Amino acid sequence: MPPPKRRSKPGDIEHHGRVTVSRGATDSQLTARAEPSLEDRAKRYERGPASPAPSSRYTPPIKSVRLRPGWHKTVGGLLLALGVAIAIVNDVMLLGPSTNLLPGGHNEAYLFLGVGIAGYSTRWFGWFDRAH
Repeated sequence: MPPPKRRSKPGDIEHHGRVTVSRGATDSQLTARAEPSLEDRAKRYERGPASPAPSSRYTPPIKSVRLRPGWHKTVGGLLLALGVAIAIVNDVMLLGPSTNLLPGGHNEAYLFLGVGIAGYSTRWFGWFDRAH
């Protein structure tokens, strides 16, 4: 058997859960209570929007920018320098027949290797990281 319903008077503000209005309430009493007066609306507007109470379970938003540690930038800088050095040394070997600085002499594969290593270094700098 369900518990008896808690009934309240039309003017009561406090209630516990679902409330059934007493049978003696008229329609005018119910509508007067449902719509606030213009003065009440003006007072609410002056106060501004109500903010919720601070919670102990608040989770701060996640940063949209991911910061990389310092050693990532060091590795990126070293890779960039290595890639540029390979490309430059490959071009220096064109200056004369006696300059043989890389195994096999001048080769376009060394140029592509240097550009590839320098391009890969941008990943370590975080230039193309996706914003979360």
